[in-house]
Amino acid sequence: MLTEGSLNASKKITDEDIIRMLEERNDAVLPILESRFGAGIRSISRGILENEADADECLNDVLLKLWNNIPPSRPDNLGAYVKAVARNNAIDRYKAQRNGGKIPPEKQEPLESADNIGVWDIDPADKEAVAALIAQFLRGVSQEKRNYFIAKFYYGMKESEIAKNAGVPEGTVSSAVSRMRKELKKFLKAEGVR
Repeated sequence: MLTEGSLNASKKITDEDIIRMLEERNDAVLPILESRFGAGIRSISRGILENEADADECLNDVLLKLWNNIPPSRPDNLGAYVKAVARNNAIDRYKAQRNGGKIPPEKQEPLESADNIGVWDIDPADKEAVAALIAQFLRGVSQEKRNYFIAKFYYGMKESEIAKNAGVPEGTVSSAVSRMRKELKKFLKAEGVR
C-alpha cells in the first residue's frame, strides 16, 4: 500500500498509483491530486467563472468529486477525466450563479460536443460524426495552432491566458483561433455539415 512517506521518497507517482490510492481510500492522495492537477483545475474554472475565489472552491469540489467517483469509475486517462470533472463543475457553478441557470454561448464551447463551432444546429445523432470531423481537421494544423484551439474551445481558456502560457502576443492567439474557426466552418461545410 502506498503511503505519503513512500510517495515523497519516489516522487514518480503515476496516474495508476493515484487511481489505486483513491480506490484504497488513502487520503494521502488528496495533496498529490492538488499538486498534479490543481493549477489546471483552477485555470479551467477561472476561464469559465472569471473569479479566483470561485476557482479555488471549484478545486475543492473537484477533489471531493474525484474522491467520491473513483471508485466506482476507473478512468483510462486520469488527466482528461480530471479536466472534464473540473469543466463540468465550473459550468454547473456558473449556471447556478448567473442568468437563472443559463450559460452564455461564449462560455460553453466544448470541443467534444461540436455544438458551438459555428452557427449550425447539429442533430444530436450527428454530434459524434461532427466531433470526428473536427478531430480530423485539427490533425491537419500545426501543433501550436491545435493547442490554441483546444485551450480556447475545449478548456474554455481566455485568449490572453493562452497567450501568456504560450509566451506569444495575445493577437497571435486571437488571429490563429479566428482563422481556424473560419477554416473549420468551411471544412465542415465541405463535409456536408450545415
